[in-house]
Amino acid sequence: MNEIKKQNILKYIITSEEEGKRVKAILAGRLKFSRTLLHKLKKTENVLLNGKPSYLISRVQQGDVLEVIMDLPEEATVCPENIPLNILYENEDLMVIDKPAGLVVHPTKNYPHGTLANAVVYYWKRQGYERVFRPVQRLDKDTSGVIIIANNHFAHQHLSRQLKFGDLKRSYLAVVEGCVAEKEGIIDAPIGKDPEHSVKRMIHPQGQEAVTTYKVEKALQGATLLSLSLKTGRTHQIRVHMAHLGHPLLGDSMYGGDTTLIQRQALHSCSVKFFNPRTGKETCITSGLPRDMKVLIDKLSY
Repeated sequence: MNEIKKQNILKYIITSEEEGKRVKAILAGRLKFSRTLLHKLKKTENVLLNGKPSYLISRVQQGDVLEVIMDLPEEATVCPENIPLNILYENEDLMVIDKPAGLVVHPTKNYPHGTLANAVVYYWKRQGYERVFRPVQRLDKDTSGVIIIANNHFAHQHLSRQLKFGDLKRSYLAVVEGCVAEKEGIIDAPIGKDPEHSVKRMIHPQGQEAVTTYKVEKALQGATLLSLSLKTGRTHQIRVHMAHLGHPLLGDSMYGGDTTLIQRQALHSCSVKFFNPRTGKETCITSGLPRDMKVLIDKLSY
């Protein structure tokens, strides 16, 4: 049965420099609430000043206690399903999950059920929360590893801004075909849709900017273990860029990878580094290689 729901409240004490300002100015300036979120708050009684519901146009005094009830009235758009989750980190604003390969992040026409979204909504519902599923970054179905899910609109807009401006760092490990000659490098090649394939992407001069950095971690037999990081987050970015270099990911049949030793792209999201939306504290969460990639590397090690 449902656990007791804990009210998620952001609390802020007004400083002398902020005296006389409107509540809206404090939320937008000091706490960096987006205009969209402020518009939503305007329609609720979730903003409290000294314990009482407050208008956004109210003025504050030094020492006033400004509180925002973070869980806005929302209706979940995904059906809850009892699917196991490996939660690596969790606080009132977000959760970091270690996603297994083969699990789709969000329901689609081809995968209407059994997704990460269904699992997360079930987890929230058990705690008494009705929330919208908000992944901060994307992972392909067959890419394993860490993914951040925002628990509320406030956290999502903060983390999305970090992602946009490069403050949210994502690192990956991949096993690619062949010997990568350069020990490290930067791939700067725009990516666009493949006109002959609804899902596939390709290097295209009119595509969106896409920048990937890589470093050789280990030379293998006929393959290379790479660590990679993303400056941008285009669909299939690492897969497209490595295929473009002539080193497709092992197991990645869509982009020419050999599927003899592994039947999914050998790509793992191994870490995320971000600033906590509420405290500003830098947080780094890591995930070890899954078994199939460990086995692959062992087989190809000298």
